[in-house]
Amino acid sequence: MSNMPNSNANINLLQKFSVQKFFYQILIDLDRTMYIITKNKEYFAKYNIQTDNVLSSVNLSDMKKKLNTLLQMYVLFKPELGYVQGMSYIALVFLLYSNLEKAFVHFANFMERKDIYNLYSFNKEEIKIYIYTIKQILTKRNIEVYKEIVKHYNIDNIFIQWIYTIFLTCLPFNIYIRLFDIYTFNEKIIYEVIICIFTYFNKYHPTDNVDIIIKDLSSFAFNSYIKEEKFWNLLKKIKIKKRKILYYKDKYFNKMNSKDDDCSIEK
Repeated sequence: MSNMPNSNANINLLQKFSVQKFFYQILIDLDRTMYIITKNKEYFAKYNIQTDNVLSSVNLSDMKKKLNTLLQMYVLFKPELGYVQGMSYIALVFLLYSNLEKAFVHFANFMERKDIYNLYSFNKEEIKIYIYTIKQILTKRNIEVYKEIVKHYNIDNIFIQWIYTIFLTCLPFNIYIRLFDIYTFNEKIIYEVIICIFTYFNKYHPTDNVDIIIKDLSSFAFNSYIKEEKFWNLLKKIKIKKRKILYYKDKYFNKMNSKDDDCSIEK
């Protein structure tokens, strides 16, 4: 018996390996997150945007250390979820407006939201439902630029990037932070913003070159100047009823159930 491996020791070793893997991924993402801060600073300087921009006073080195600490704390606090790419952008928001301790509490609470937790735990079904729903909504909206894009490209990854970062990699911070506030009590804003981005692109940045559109989409703000007033005016006109979102989600489930039934018949 003494020669048998200790199962608890094996579990501890596995957990330690997982934690180290998460810590390594955090380090990679920290540079990406600091890059977004830098790009926002450049964006505000380039277009001479005068706003109460909290990013202007951020010390990148100091922020990077705090962000690393917060995310490592979360990995130890929630090892079953650990760290997932994109969390660093969300955590950054709380650190910009709170000290480390309060930011951690806010971040941990935010990650407990059912919709957020399902996404970050890689619930593939939730991700598929989200993508299916937004595609259905965009198709019904009949936006020319979107119709042209999907003829040539699969942009599922762009949709996923937007939801995981709540648009921080896409929109300038002065717009993003207001959207983040709205999102805390209105989940459907995600769908409305996606429609707004394509509508804005279609109206103010028309082009026949689909390759350029795709290049610009994932980091829209840093390739194009988004006029804040025009963006908000467009967004105000875009209203999606919650029952419509639920309708498309039900439609997805019915579609999947129908496929399962067909497979059962074939067997």
